[in-house]
Amino acid sequence: HITAMLALPTALQDESVSSNGGPTSVIATGAQDGHLRIWDLRQRLNTFTLGAHPGGAVNEIGTTLNGGSPVVVSVGADGRLLGFDPRSNFAPLFEFGSITADFIYSLLVLDDLVFTGDGRGQVTCFDIRSCEKRYVLDAGQNAIRCMAATESCLV
Repeated sequence: HITAMLALPTALQDESVSSNGGPTSVIATGAQDGHLRIWDLRQRLNTFTLGAHPGGAVNEIGTTLNGGSPVVVSVGADGRLLGFDPRSNFAPLFEFGSITADFIYSLLVLDDLVFTGDGRGQVTCFDIRSCEKRYVLDAGQNAIRCMAATESCLV
């Protein structure tokens, strides 16, 4: 069954998922089987399937458009953070493995920075352009199930 879903911005869509070269309604879903699937809602078709997180569910999906290089990001129950290029048939861009000893509950993508929240109350920050883990915050005593940001803070 579906464990994550995200409507992909038009800028992330390429002609391979468009029936007439124009904008389409495309979503990404993650499933309990670890697969990331791309769906063209106008054609009612699954246009791409990727075994992203084998052995674990896809927990969250996010996107960034910063710098004109779009990235689709996913985290899974396998403890990995993955990045894919939607304009190159979802070719892998990066992988951060074993990012927590616990379950990854949440994902927040802000330009080149990706934040994950885990079951131990930790928030980890990654720079996806330089492929570096930046820092880990002890943000709470319980699971970080959701995150948001304002201009000056992470909530």
